[in-house]
Amino acid sequence: MNGAQLIEHERRHNASKYSAKHDDAHKRGDLAIEAACLAAQGTDAAVINAFNLGETSRWYDWGLGKKHGHDRVKMLAMAGGLLAAEIDRLLREKRRAAAAPPQGQIVK
Repeated sequence: MNGAQLIEHERRHNASKYSAKHDDAHKRGDLAIEAACLAAQGTDAAVINAFNLGETSRWYDWGLGKKHGHDRVKMLAMAGGLLAAEIDRLLREKRRAAAAPPQGQIVK
């Protein structure tokens, strides 16, 4: 399996566990932040000040880094899967906004 296939596999695995509705509840960018934390794991980088909480995190509070931190490829595949989920969430948000009537307009 190549990298893109691993990411797609991770995305599908997570899609079977988490619904679009679940992902849509993460409006503050949680999915992207967790992806960044996972991608930084095993490097000298860190995700700084996630959500302006004044903290530095090598992984976010979902426990994925602690559970899979020994496997860099798995961490990157999970990060890619979370980024795909965040992109899907943003696209759904855009579609809903485009389909919504303009503010102030009365819908009959």
